[in-house]
Amino acid sequence: MRRIVLLAFALSMLVSHLSTNVMGEKKAAPVRGEKVTYAEVVKDHPQLEKMVEENGFNSLSSQEQWDLINLLDRYAFFRYEGEYYAGESPSQSMIYLRKAKSLKKEIKTRFGHVLKK
Repeated sequence: MRRIVLLAFALSMLVSHLSTNVMGEKKAAPVRGEKVTYAEVVKDHPQLEKMVEENGFNSLSSQEQWDLINLLDRYAFFRYEGEYYAGESPSQSMIYLRKAKSLKKEIKTRFGHVLKK
């Protein structure tokens, strides 16, 4: 059992260090530790364009940039799912929309200085 766990861990570490490809394009995706520009990531994360100012995003550190992207992606997912289930399952919709509201509050708290007014 221990060998299987160690083997699985080693394989996951190997896979996580390989460069990934951006969906639809054949260029390497930026490593999560790298600082990126607004123009590079706005194509893959449309919610960023709707909510974040370009100068504010570019002024963040690389870790803050990826944290913001992650939060915005999760927010967009929960918001979409909440709207999708609104007609057929109101309780499921409410769960998704509450999670989206919670994420939006976290985004405003942590990154309010870079959000569009």
